[in-house]
Amino acid sequence: MTANNLVGQVAALSGARAGWAESRVSVLALALGALMLVGCDQGQVDTANKVGQGFIVSQTKLERPSADAAMVRITTKPGGAQIYINGHRRGDTPEQAGQTFAIKLAEGSYHIQVVKAIDANNEWRGERKDVFIADFTSPTVHIDMSRELTPAGVVAQRKAEEERKAENQRRWAQQGYVDNQDGTITDTKTNLTWMRCSLGQTWTGTTCSGDASIHRWQAARDLAKESRFADKSDWRLPTVDELHSLVYCSSGQQRQRRLDASGSNARQGNTSLDGSCEGNYSRPTIFTPAFPNMPSAFYWSASPVAFNSSDAWGVHFYNGFGNYVYRSSSTHVRLVRGGQ
Repeated sequence: MTANNLVGQVAALSGARAGWAESRVSVLALALGALMLVGCDQGQVDTANKVGQGFIVSQTKLERPSADAAMVRITTKPGGAQIYINGHRRGDTPEQAGQTFAIKLAEGSYHIQVVKAIDANNEWRGERKDVFIADFTSPTVHIDMSRELTPAGVVAQRKAEEERKAENQRRWAQQGYVDNQDGTITDTKTNLTWMRCSLGQTWTGTTCSGDASIHRWQAARDLAKESRFADKSDWRLPTVDELHSLVYCSSGQQRQRRLDASGSNARQGNTSLDGSCEGNYSRPTIFTPAFPNMPSAFYWSASPVAFNSSDAWGVHFYNGFGNYVYRSSSTHVRLVRGGQ
């Protein structure tokens, strides 16, 4: 029996004899319940803007509420959300905080879902499953919604990820790096193979976790000899020239690196020819997709300083300059194999 038929019966009964009063009240209650249940049903999904696609469950039967049925109040954060009960559209929560959407529901268990559009790729979603509603009650159901991708958003995200991967591959090729899929990369320009992580860090398969450790120069050399990684045992400290080959200036501006007759950085006027980056560049000064989670710090090389046996060369990846420090200093280490 439809809601319109029930309303018609109520109208017919209104002119009947007074002895039918009890029946008239009963039919009126049924009619009002049917109106609340049927009158605002808008289908499973908002077909106008496709909100809730892939989220709203398939419709299941809703029983007509009796006169004793619960008056359920529904609130959401944020407000203005479309309400679906067992897959049936039932209205919208108020935009204003503190206000509720009220509906009579027969005693039983319900799946209440709410959804609100943000843009073509995103929407607010929330749900409460197995909400039991008892007669003679007036419960309030509050649902906090979370931001989720729409089907179009999932497609857009996949496209963006594919574009990002293609761009990374282009940049890797531009740098001459090949990912060996074992925590190492090979530089095709120098034919050197590098550990992607600094000593002290752990390769997770996608990034370097933990903190890079620091060591004195001789300790770094000893650790290199003892290192076993990616089924290789011929790891070593790089020379300063090899280490400096990793410097990447995102600005595209880099000073020349050249030594003078004494073995120190040469100068050109007031400028030190130390190979550092110039302009507006990112730090650390290395190609971070190949060497992730690296500190912008000084790294040891195996190259001693010719004019001072207390010092050794290294490269500072804060700005990419080659310099020397006391061998007793504790700094970071990245190992290499091949070459020489």
